[in-house]
Amino acid sequence: PAVPLKEGAALMWEIPVEGGTALLAALSVGAALGAFYDVFRLLRLAFRHHWLTIFLEDLLFCTVAAVSVFLLLLEVRNGGIRMFLLVGAAGGFFLWYHTVGLLLVSLADWIFAFFRLCLRGIVYLLFKPLALLVGMVIKQREKPEGYRKKVKKGEKKEENLLEKHAPHGV
Repeated sequence: PAVPLKEGAALMWEIPVEGGTALLAALSVGAALGAFYDVFRLLRLAFRHHWLTIFLEDLLFCTVAAVSVFLLLLEVRNGGIRMFLLVGAAGGFFLWYHTVGLLLVSLADWIFAFFRLCLRGIVYLLFKPLALLVGMVIKQREKPEGYRKKVKKGEKKEENLLEKHAPHGV
């Protein structure tokens, strides 16, 4: 048996029969907000963010969350604030964040680490031969001056013969 209320006295926690569908709508809005927030979490995992960018992302999220909850209240209760709808939206966000969100972020972190490893391998394969070539060129530049002289074949032989047979004092 329901306890009769004084006329005009409505409890914020009162959940009418049609409140079950309203609560499901609130949970859905909360879960959708959790998914929206995970987009920012994944972007932060993938790329480094400046503090101002993080601030603007959080400001955008809070604005979208406030508008979403306001529209939920407007649709379900004609703008009337019911605590169970606010708790439902927060609960939907909490459930998403600590279940699907954790799984999604863990999986994305693993995938991003794998892609970073593959990218490092590709960069290594592309630039290692180039680094070896540059190293060889640098070593060639460090060799003695006469080592790199290009002499015609005939001159080189004569020069070598003269060096072998020339007297040491000359």
